[in-house]
Amino acid sequence: MKKNLTKAFIAILASLMLTTTFTSCGDDEKSNPETNNGGNTSYSGYESLSSTKAWGIVNFQYATMIDSGENIETIRCNKTIGNKTEQYDSIFFTSPTWGTGKFDLDTKTGTMRVPRRNPQTFEKMGDELYNYDATISKEKNGKAYVINIPALMYGGTTITSYIGAMHEDFTETKTYTINTYVDNARNYFPAKSYPSADETLVIAPKPTFVISYTSQSTPSWGTYEFTKLSVDAEKGSYKITGEGKAQIASSQDGSIRSYDATIEVAVKDGEITGEIKVPGVMGGITIHINPADFDDVINQ
Repeated sequence: MKKNLTKAFIAILASLMLTTTFTSCGDDEKSNPETNNGGNTSYSGYESLSSTKAWGIVNFQYATMIDSGENIETIRCNKTIGNKTEQYDSIFFTSPTWGTGKFDLDTKTGTMRVPRRNPQTFEKMGDELYNYDATISKEKNGKAYVINIPALMYGGTTITSYIGAMHEDFTETKTYTINTYVDNARNYFPAKSYPSADETLVIAPKPTFVISYTSQSTPSWGTYEFTKLSVDAEKGSYKITGEGKAQIASSQDGSIRSYDATIEVAVKDGEITGEIKVPGVMGGITIHINPADFDDVINQ
């Protein structure tokens, strides 16, 4: 995982590209009048329409990260082009890790300013910021802003910034005790086979966001690591969906083989339920996590 993180931040160092001029009406960006485009356009005045704390899920090619301490502010100022003055509304995004962003509220386009960071420690390497074209949209039923930065990292970077306080489960590693059984899409074995109690599933938010699980059934269905994750958060609960890899021993020669796998879990009031799917094994297997009828199945 450290190797992947190193590759990710080497990518950010290698792919830094200056793009558009970062213009707005304030605080360098907000509160001070500013003149641009050779003096043809000026911005003045500043009114904060709304400001809220937020936290984010950051997805890029190599990993997923949790981002705390974000803030989203909507501001209004006066934009003057020649003799014409009109109101101009912008969205400002700030993150201690991923820099700042300014977006036109009408077009949802703008620029992210991203600092260079050490690929091992994530500490800032100087104060210089690098500009990237970006877009913003309000999604998740209005609960989050999604910022897309196509040129940041190889394959682009997406920040899903959730409005409000970060769920406590994303501040430290959580270990869940789970019960499981397995289904097969092609009925190579009966439904609800291989029940296994008191297994462990781990959700770790730092340094990258990872879900890991090792099957303890007989036979074992392998070990799993999910690194491409997305979150749908509600107050007191959340859902995680994602992709990863399963390492499963061959029934023929015992060699370990790697398979694509997906996960979908829901956490509410400290209880976790969901399923893991591996399409490439026996036509498709599903590992059910804490199914409601587990006690009946294991006592059969």
